[in-house]
Amino acid sequence: MTDSLLTFVHMSDTHLPADSQTTFDGFRNAFTTTAAVVDAINALEFQIQFVLHTGDVGNDPSDALSYAQAQEALSAIRAPLHLIPGNHDVPEWMYSAFGRPIAPGYFATVANGVRVVCLNSNVRNVGHGTLGPEQLAWLGEQLAMTPDMPVVVALHHHPFPLGAPVMDSLVLSDGEALHILLKNSTAHISCVLFGHIHETVVYVRDGITYASVQSAWYQLQTWPGLGEFYRDPVQTAGFNVVSIMPDGMAIIRVFRVPLEP
Repeated sequence: MTDSLLTFVHMSDTHLPADSQTTFDGFRNAFTTTAAVVDAINALEFQIQFVLHTGDVGNDPSDALSYAQAQEALSAIRAPLHLIPGNHDVPEWMYSAFGRPIAPGYFATVANGVRVVCLNSNVRNVGHGTLGPEQLAWLGEQLAMTPDMPVVVALHHHPFPLGAPVMDSLVLSDGEALHILLKNSTAHISCVLFGHIHETVVYVRDGITYASVQSAWYQLQTWPGLGEFYRDPVQTAGFNVVSIMPDGMAIIRVFRVPLEP
C-alpha cells in the first residue's frame, strides 16, 4: 500500500454563537455538535497532519469577544488548526481570537510536500462570496511556486452553481475566474475544498476535483431546481478526511458523527 503524502481533516460550518447556551428553534446546540465532531477527530485511529476549517466558524458575531467560546471549543482539537472565514464570520475578529495574522485574510502553508492555499471569500454582510482581482493574482503567484508540488486550494463558498437556485444565490461571484486560473496553471491541483452548503458534494471540471463537506452543526440538501432551503433530517454532523497521494491524487472520505437523540 502506498502511503499518502498528507492526510488531514476538512471540517466546516460550526456556526458557534457568542454564548455556548444559545439554541435555535429546531436545531441542536452548535457547541454540542462541535464537541462531538472534535471528539471524533481526536479519536481517529490514524495520524492527521492538521485540521482545515473552511469557514462559518462563528454565527453572526456582534463583537470581537463573540469568538472567545468558539476558540475554546476548537482548541480541544489535538492537531494544528487552519481556518478561514465564511459569510457568517467577521474575519478580523475571528483571526484575532485564534491568534492569527489579521491581514490580508488569506495565506498558504506547505505540509509534507503539499502546498495548501487558503482563500478568503468573505464579503461583509452578504451571503455570496468574492475573491477579487488582488487575491486571484496572489493565488496565481502561489501556483507558480509549485510546479513539482501538489496543491490543495480551500475557500468557503461553492465556486459554481449547483442548479439549486436558493443556494446558488449565495455562490462565489468570481468562481469562473478562479477555475480558469486553476485550469491554466502548471501546478498539479489535487483538489479544491469548500464548505458553506452544509452537505458533501463532489464535482470534477477540466480534471480538477471540487469537494464540499457537511456541516459540523446541521445538514442541508440540494437538488436541481430547489427553490427553498431544505434541512436534511437524516444526515448528522461530520467531517471529511482528505489524503493527498504521491501522484497528487486526492482521496476524500466522509466521516459522520453519531449524536445522542
